Amino acid sequence: DGARGDAPAPEGNGAAASGDAPAAEGAGLPEETVRAARNLDSVLETLISNFSEGSDYFKVLVEVFQQVLDDEVHAHLKLFFMIVPALCISWVDASLQGKDAMYKAKNARSSTRAAYYTDDGLAMGVAYILAILRQNRKYGSLHWFRSMKAKHMEDVSNLRQRQQQKAKRDAEREARLKKQSKRGIFGRRRAADDDDGDVLPEDDEDEAQLLQLSAKRIEASKRETEQLYVSLEGAKIFFAGGAR
Repeated sequence: DGARGDAPAPEGNGAAASGDAPAAEGAGLPEETVRAARNLDSVLETLISNFSEGSDYFKVLVEVFQQVLDDEVHAHLKLFFMIVPALCISWVDASLQGKDAMYKAKNARSSTRAAYYTDDGLAMGVAYILAILRQNRKYGSLHWFRSMKAKHMEDVSNLRQRQQQKAKRDAEREARLKKQSKRGIFGRRRAADDDDGDVLPEDDEDEAQLLQLSAKRIEASKRETEQLYVSLEGAKIFFAGGAR
């Protein structure tokens, strides 16, 4: 059997197990097969070296621009972290306006509708620049989002106080109306004279609408700020390998 006679050939070549080039040639393979195997080994080696766990392309991007911006020409960027809060406030306001415009355009009946909303990647851009300028710790020292959270809590507390005051006035007014219904003609006149300083029903309705709008605005701003915070903290992970 010719096939059975060729089987011992690989066993007789001790270099075949080592994976060296002479072992491949000694296996009796054609030259084209040996060349293809070498190309495959080269490709696999390149893939392993480029996509191993030690490769961090975001770190490379950070280091490249650090070499460019780390000089006196760009010294004005040393205080970049201080304008991040203003950028965040501007982004939150623009996001709320864009979503509100989309809602109005959706419910509008006119043929001309103008609306927009886009996530311009502010969180990713800010995280990238902070990593390049090594200002993550300086930015963290501002405690920006913690301050915004405290402000939102204060706004909610003030709004609840205003709502409680309005509810108290409504209850007092309702109690006076019940008393007036039990009095005589002169008693009603005196009660009406005493009510000259009260809030008119029209003003009271406007105040109720204002409080409702304020509650929605505070909740929307709080939600957008929290989403921006999560996006920014998540984007920092990509550049964690860079210098702080």
